Amino acid sequence: MSFRDKFDLTINVPNGKWLSQVPGLEQIPSNCILYKTRTGIGATFSEVISKRHSIIMLPNVSIIKNKHGKYQSLHETFAVYGDSDQTKLDDIMWYMLSDIPYKKFLTTPQGLKKIKYAIEILSRTSSTLNLFSDFFLLVDECHKLVKDVGYREDMVPPMDDFFQFSSKALVSATVLEFSDPRFVEQEFKYIKIRPVHSQISSWFRNEPMPRQIIDRKNFKSIHPFKKEIRLYNVNSLTNGLVDYVNANPAPANCIFLNSIDGIKSIIKSLGIEHESKIYCSTESALLLKKNGIECSVSNAFLAKDGKSLLKYNFFTSSFFTGLDIDLCIKPNIIILTDCYALKFSVIDPFTDTAQIIGRFRNNMYQSVVHINVRTSYIEQRTETELANDLRDSKVVYEAMGAMSTIAENDNIRKMYEQHQERSFPYAKLISDGKYSYFKADNIWDRHRVRSYYREHSFLSAAYRKSGLFDIVVDGETYDRTQIIKLSRSAGKYNVKMVRQYAEVFDELELIFGTFYYHRCREHFEKLFPLLVEPFKHLGHQGFKDLNFSIRAIKQKLILIHREQGFNYHSLIDLVLLKFKVGNRYSREFIKTELQAMYNLLDFKCTAKATDLGRFFVMQPMNLGNRKGSLSGFELIEQRYSSLKVYDRP
Repeated sequence: MSFRDKFDLTINVPNGKWLSQVPGLEQIPSNCILYKTRTGIGATFSEVISKRHSIIMLPNVSIIKNKHGKYQSLHETFAVYGDSDQTKLDDIMWYMLSDIPYKKFLTTPQGLKKIKYAIEILSRTSSTLNLFSDFFLLVDECHKLVKDVGYREDMVPPMDDFFQFSSKALVSATVLEFSDPRFVEQEFKYIKIRPVHSQISSWFRNEPMPRQIIDRKNFKSIHPFKKEIRLYNVNSLTNGLVDYVNANPAPANCIFLNSIDGIKSIIKSLGIEHESKIYCSTESALLLKKNGIECSVSNAFLAKDGKSLLKYNFFTSSFFTGLDIDLCIKPNIIILTDCYALKFSVIDPFTDTAQIIGRFRNNMYQSVVHINVRTSYIEQRTETELANDLRDSKVVYEAMGAMSTIAENDNIRKMYEQHQERSFPYAKLISDGKYSYFKADNIWDRHRVRSYYREHSFLSAAYRKSGLFDIVVDGETYDRTQIIKLSRSAGKYNVKMVRQYAEVFDELELIFGTFYYHRCREHFEKLFPLLVEPFKHLGHQGFKDLNFSIRAIKQKLILIHREQGFNYHSLIDLVLLKFKVGNRYSREFIKTELQAMYNLLDFKCTAKATDLGRFFVMQPMNLGNRKGSLSGFELIEQRYSSLKVYDRP
């Protein structure tokens, strides 16, 4: 993954000017990738007011609600929420048949399928607009195509549709490089917007600037788009947050942390439930409410929220991008990361940080800090090793695919197909049977971002290299007796939620076949896809016998599949269930756990700690302290994928 340093066209745009006011960009041109450099210059707005039919594809429901709330009354936009019941097919068709001169859809990637289907239905009964020739498709915040596609399959199919549109474009303030060859085949142009001070641009002024006398002694130059940020390296996330808030009083604190468990832990440990509000995805908001959390929760940031910020306002990654936060007060912007305790909390200085700061329109904030838990050296594969892994696993994937086509019976064919599915990491790049260039970009992007957290000096170097920030580095080491630790949980599959799922499904059987039965069942299966199949085999009593533990339930399902002849390599899944990449384990622990698995599967062999090397790339290390050494391993990367049935979110 690399960043583009050469562009087909670079346009200087004075600060304070909207994109629609720039000569040549009154409408976003087709077949271009527009790099805005600075957020808040009105790219979405320029398409909303353009005199053409438009579909604006945004990555999250929260962004659509935010934008739709601003534009609906004046510009008659229509919001499409993908698989949500909020958007009916009939409503889309009525909007299409309305006398609104220019149709303006705001949609999630999944919602594009609904729009497509609605137009297909209308085309059978009356003359209507053609999706691919009459609409301009704008993919807004297009860097999310790379950032999110690793865990969002719904982002892949819309991009196949994207290339079928006659008129289309992508835009972001933090564009990443795309490897999909269709961009070259369709001759896409990279256009860069370069923000400049209005004083040094004359294209929009007829008169000369008046001469000013500057006090050079007290003069501080203002960069046209760079932001000031403090990187605060600590050994406790919660302690660092408390210290920063106390040292920097503000009317509110906007805290960005991509971990619901981390947010819950901080709120509970500080006892700030009644001073906090969490902004998160629709699913997370629903789960938090089901768990009985005491603080306020919302899946959207609306205009009214800007007038009623609490002291602590937590935002997950759904709110890092594309949101307009219009305020009348200046809060602190606080970004939190802990790559060990909260693996998915890491943020990218080149994209995420710039996007987070850009949410606050008109620079309405007091200060910006990134509080990061400093880590010891984090091992990971080098770029060469990752490239070799992809190459070698591709060979295995294709060979197993070829063998499955000439298998003598279904059992042998299924075995080869499982070999394919386990070909890590190449199998992760396959979506609906086809290679996804966006997933490949995602793997390289995650590798790049994780490399910044190997040492805290690498993170500060990344901030400087981005050219987007003026950075000050600081830190604090807290005494171990003072540290407030983050509590760990099983996430949405905690004991309470698994028990509730089992009880609901047990009671549902009493109304089997009714409309409510199917509606309720569909709702819970979407929320807890990992529990659907185990419950069919085990039922409520089986879940109860396993103490509603998700790890025990998954292990039981693996063994059931082994007995049924569905899983030909159950040991791989048992190992991947117990051991996790990035963690460190002693030799004794590894031997004990592996031996238990061997006994469970009736393998007649004695476990050795080095056996784990068959399943993971490992690094030997001393896990001891001053009192004595303790031999063990850190797990760098897995060698196989688990079957998808055990990996559902």
